[in-house]
Amino acid sequence: MRVLVSCTPGLGHLHPVVPLAEALRSAGHDVAFATSASFVPTVEELGFPAFPVGPDWVETHADDVLPGFLSATADEHIRCFAEIAGRGTVDDLLGVIDAWQPDAVVRTPAEFAAWPAAERSGRPHVVVGFMVPLPRELVTDWAGSELQALLERAGVAPDPALERVFGDLYLDFMPPVLLPPDWPVPAARQVVRPSLAQARTRTPPPWLAAYERPIVLVTFGTIFNSRPELWARTVEAVAGLPVDVVATYGHGRPIPEVGPVPANVRFEPYVDLAAVLPSCAAVVTHGGYGTVVAALLHGVPMCCIPVTADNPVNAFAVEQAGAGVACTTGLLQRIPIGFADPALLSAGSVRSALTRLLDDPSYRTRAQELGATIADLPPVDVAVDRLTALTRASS
Repeated sequence: MRVLVSCTPGLGHLHPVVPLAEALRSAGHDVAFATSASFVPTVEELGFPAFPVGPDWVETHADDVLPGFLSATADEHIRCFAEIAGRGTVDDLLGVIDAWQPDAVVRTPAEFAAWPAAERSGRPHVVVGFMVPLPRELVTDWAGSELQALLERAGVAPDPALERVFGDLYLDFMPPVLLPPDWPVPAARQVVRPSLAQARTRTPPPWLAAYERPIVLVTFGTIFNSRPELWARTVEAVAGLPVDVVATYGHGRPIPEVGPVPANVRFEPYVDLAAVLPSCAAVVTHGGYGTVVAALLHGVPMCCIPVTADNPVNAFAVEQAGAGVACTTGLLQRIPIGFADPALLSAGSVRSALTRLLDDPSYRTRAQELGATIADLPPVDVAVDRLTALTRASS
């Protein structure tokens, strides 16, 4: 079986799908990726072939092709992803499909071009879900016109209610325990246990052993680590607390400008979550999928500062599950879920949330319980079996 994975050019989109790609390869199947030209080398470093498609962009510099993307709200993000899919990506994908002849087309949640490309080529359309799936009605409201235009230009059947947006198979790597109450889920859904592609070593850095106080990890992922207000408010919040703070700001970025760095704060460009989290008492995060899942798998509670994209829903889910606290400044349109505007965020709210996590052991207990539940989910091999069966049935 040959599987083509169409991936949004960002580490937060690539890492969650890598365990599936590795499992497919281990089972003897061929896997290739389709992504932007500048992101191809990142995929190839993981040992997978990759084809350049669509506009040449990467999510860390998305403002270059989508002005305002990095400061956009969640609904604006969905529209941006739908809009950029229409800039030649479908045609490029059809060319790759014609040349490489995959048996199935898999896409990451925000890579919408693979949907019409799969249908136009007669291949199964599979979605790898690693965020709380947005209700179809919400996606219709936020980006319905852009997605309908995408389908029309590709010459496939219209879908006003987005009944086909979740594909012929939805491989759901978002743990069910994090779904908000009564949240709708895709019909053709297979729940899969998440794992961490970036967890390549479990050797703690040598400086970690020197800490004697509770350790707090601060990470804003690979996109929102560029927001200076987030760093300023967070560093102000932890200054003077009886904790030691490890703040990771990202390879290739300068150390955040926060003024004098408090004595209890250590800045590092990168830490392996699997190596550091077992020593942590809490995590301060934007609420990205990778960090949320990693923290829960290690039983660590979270202070979530949800900026945009999937952050607000993830942070809401963590708080509702009792494994963390969300620091928010407003509500998303159409759904009563909070987000944080970094310009309005106060250090006091972050300090209060973090203090609650450290003082109340129930948050850690709940995070450990959720981690155990996640560990019991079906392994990724089940996703391989479902995908294999789908391609056989459609051939």
